[in-house]
Amino acid sequence: MSNTVRIKRGGIDININRKHLVSVDETPFGVVFNFDNKMNLQVLDDDMPRDVKARIRAADAMFPLANLIFNLDNYINPVEIEA
Repeated sequence: MSNTVRIKRGGIDININRKHLVSVDETPFGVVFNFDNKMNLQVLDDDMPRDVKARIRAADAMFPLANLIFNLDNYINPVEIEA
């Protein structure tokens, strides 16, 4: 089974094969998920703390073989990692 990335925000729930996620970047206004084929998903959230953005970015870089669930509504635990 291939690894997946799941991005949840409000009532939106996106699942995509992990190999398509190129990077996750912090912005002053939230985070950006960059995918191959020049696609990106920008999540605007002026209230998102910097440490939450950093944890989201770090999870992508530190766990390249894990299934990741980014719950962008949960500032306390924004990333779940499934091995």
